[in-house]
Amino acid sequence: MPMPTATATAIHRLAALAVLAITLAAAAACGGAGPEPQDSAESGEPPPVIGVQTFDTEQGPRALAFDGEHLWVTLFGAEIVAKYTLDGRNVGNYTAGPYPRALAFDGSHMWVGNSGDNTVTKMSLDGETLQTLSIGTPDTSPSALLFDGANLWVAASWGNSVTIVPGDGGPPKTVRIPGYHPSPWALAYDGGEVWVASMGSNSLDRLNARGELTGAFKFTEIPKNLSSGWGGGGTSVTFDGESVWVAVASTDSVAKIDADDGAVLDRYPVGDWPTAILAAAGSVWVANFLDGSVDRLAMDGSLMKTYEVGRGPHALLEAGGAIWVANFQGDSLTKLALR
Repeated sequence: MPMPTATATAIHRLAALAVLAITLAAAAACGGAGPEPQDSAESGEPPPVIGVQTFDTEQGPRALAFDGEHLWVTLFGAEIVAKYTLDGRNVGNYTAGPYPRALAFDGSHMWVGNSGDNTVTKMSLDGETLQTLSIGTPDTSPSALLFDGANLWVAASWGNSVTIVPGDGGPPKTVRIPGYHPSPWALAYDGGEVWVASMGSNSLDRLNARGELTGAFKFTEIPKNLSSGWGGGGTSVTFDGESVWVAVASTDSVAKIDADDGAVLDRYPVGDWPTAILAAAGSVWVANFLDGSVDRLAMDGSLMKTYEVGRGPHALLEAGGAIWVANFQGDSLTKLALR
């Protein structure tokens, strides 16, 4: 893993402050006001983390979503979906289906993927169940949900499939992901197509709005110490506006992919067993499950800083001026507040 650059950064900041102090002193001597300091947004720099808080939850926080006002969390072990304010207060606990595993907000409703009975539940923001749909065959196990602005996408890890639930109420369409038990694990939308990262495949699959495969792009080698391919693939995927990033837990790395042709642009080491990745706030955030940490990478892949969070971080979300972390084994949420 690259060495942290905290010392170098501190030296540069001290030098910058010294220059600013001299400039202000000279301006004051000449009767001028001096330059106004810029915040990180105005300067184009990623906003710094200014505070870290952790909030206890019930058992097994696994997925996160934001409805514009509240943070929603699936509590896999407690078999409920919980709603929190942005200051970490629990304001609602709701029952969807058994072992809720995934979440997505469609602009009006919250959708929950229930791995215990292979269904997705549509809920009002008051927690009322409005609709429950069966996804695929028995033991499908919805693993990830995504709303693309029109339709809901459901990745099914045991079903080896992705199901499109039309927003207009039409019948769901299920498409098979290529490979022997690829185990689709995560989804990302690039504004036109959906990318599928699968735990048992070392290729990213790209689907158009009709669910047709438009590309399968190899991003890593399956480690030789794995008895099978399962576990050597992608655990999470995100889109930064130009490139696709995929977390590869078995190699403790992330790969940056050209969104147009699927070429691997580079690979970067991260912490132990990365399970979630998020492009947000001018950087890329990686949750390392076995380290209990979150790495913040610059867009060039260099390590900006590592934050200690709770045990077994499993999901990341940007909401309310912060990066939120669901700590699956630690039964907690961590809030990394941004300026």
